[in-house]
Amino acid sequence: MDRPVIPGIPEYRGPINPNPNPPDGEARISIYLYRPWMATGIIGAVVFAIFMVVQLWYLFKRNRRTKWFHGLLAFGALMEVGGYAARVKGHQNMFLVNTFVVSYFLIVVAPIPIAAAIYLVLTYAAARWPDGRRLLVLKPKTMVTLFVFIDIVTIAVQVVGAAMVGVVQTKSNRGEKPPMTVTTAGHILLAGLAVQTAFFSAFIVLLVIAITRVPRLGLHGKMLRNLRMLLWANFAAAMFILLRTVYRLAVECEGYFGEANSNQTLFTIFEMVPVIIALGILSIVPIGRWFPDKHEATELLTHPASHNEYEMKH
Repeated sequence: MDRPVIPGIPEYRGPINPNPNPPDGEARISIYLYRPWMATGIIGAVVFAIFMVVQLWYLFKRNRRTKWFHGLLAFGALMEVGGYAARVKGHQNMFLVNTFVVSYFLIVVAPIPIAAAIYLVLTYAAARWPDGRRLLVLKPKTMVTLFVFIDIVTIAVQVVGAAMVGVVQTKSNRGEKPPMTVTTAGHILLAGLAVQTAFFSAFIVLLVIAITRVPRLGLHGKMLRNLRMLLWANFAAAMFILLRTVYRLAVECEGYFGEANSNQTLFTIFEMVPVIIALGILSIVPIGRWFPDKHEATELLTHPASHNEYEMKH
């Protein structure tokens, strides 16, 4: 039997609220476009909670030289916990508009502090290793400020788009004229995602340039290995965050009611899993363990001939 067509959105084929007159706060359709899986919500909340605890442990008990890095990752993990906990609530009632907006907001915004932590790694490399400033194309403060600002603006645009989807559906249910169509709200999402993807890709280019410039520092042995390990781990985490961002961009290019956005399996594989892997990479060890001793780094910078003595000791 064919599903009834919802006025204004004939392309929608997801669950329909059994209440023909939904109360305030409920939509006629599931704005998720499906019923969120309980398992995905629970697994996401639990795994990100573990990462949050690990990062807090590093922050307060291990190495305070990287407190901003670990603090940002802990905050990002906390937002993911809240986002997936909201999806558990969405499984119980998929028509609640506020629950959808909270879930979408937290899951979409969580990569901001995670990306900011990834940006910080380059500034740590420039500050902790001898002559490390040569790794960067931009000044450290300029780089972090620019990319974090762009992330905040583009995420704000995406959240506005998502919120407007809920507003459009709520007003349509009440027989009121919505401020825009669902398609327009999707275009707002798309614009934010496109700019975010472009700038994050630009950062990855800067990161690759830094990796190629490592030989210019004239490092050897442990210091060289540790710097490369730090940058390559950061690169791997950045690529998984980029994968997640490109997925969202592809979803919005197809349209809010497209097959990709309606497929919960794709959401799990390309939204949740990449962020889990990225945080996992950044949680294996506190990155401060890879930093050279401050005194030894200064000695190597001012007395290059001491490289051999350093290698004999390490």
